[in-house]
Amino acid sequence: MGVHQPSSLSFSQNTWDNIIDPTPPFEKPTQSIWDPTQEFYVGLLFVDKDELQVAVKRYHIKRNQTFCVRESDPECWSVRCKNCSWRLRACFRATYGLFEVRKYNGPHTCTESTLTQDHEQLDTHVIEKELRDVVKNDPTIKIASLQQTLYNKYQYRPSYFKVWEAKEKAIGRAFGDWDKSYQLLPKWLKALTDSNPDSRVIWRTIPATMPGCAIFERVFWAFGPSIEGFQHCRPVISIDGTFLYGKYKGTLLIASTWDGDNRLFPLIEKGYVSYLIVILV
Repeated sequence: MGVHQPSSLSFSQNTWDNIIDPTPPFEKPTQSIWDPTQEFYVGLLFVDKDELQVAVKRYHIKRNQTFCVRESDPECWSVRCKNCSWRLRACFRATYGLFEVRKYNGPHTCTESTLTQDHEQLDTHVIEKELRDVVKNDPTIKIASLQQTLYNKYQYRPSYFKVWEAKEKAIGRAFGDWDKSYQLLPKWLKALTDSNPDSRVIWRTIPATMPGCAIFERVFWAFGPSIEGFQHCRPVISIDGTFLYGKYKGTLLIASTWDGDNRLFPLIEKGYVSYLIVILV
């Protein structure tokens, strides 16, 4: 009785490719593909809870509807309509690191709400996201112009104070927090004098009641090379200034002169702002 000899297996490159899962690794998106004109659906993913909340608010603003929150924690968020059976519940999906809509009952079956010029879901957080790029391109834009921008998109005109607060948030996100920037000023000037020998910095502050703090009034600084170079320039000094259009109104003054080649030569700078508390320690 013969013994059956197993045939040898020959693996080709194609066979090996079939063994390896060709599915590319999952990459977490930076934003969802949903827009306010669409309905939600089970399985819809959002980058995080914040983006989910803003999407639900935009959805209701567009439809002149309102909702109330039933559940809110770091892992889940559930909302419902105040007047009909509309429901949405989304939870964090650890597999993807995203928020996923788990339950949804929509669209709304109730009539549109009778609202004023404002909408309760059009809060400063949503307004800041809507106006972020506009404010970044023009930080001096008027509140009235921003109100008109919101009206053109949503047909709502939020209050002056609400839009002003949202604009401040947008400026802080784009350019940094005003208070934190001033708090860093002493460290920045200390680094300036350490890296530029013979530079001079002179502070003018008002004592504050809080220990280690002072009320900033003005600061003067001159770079070492400017001090040294002035003796080779014309004995004429020009002073120019610009107003600061931030949260704290102030002035930045710059003194300059002309060198032997008739080129502008900077001398000193002086920043002035009233009643701002900075930490000096």
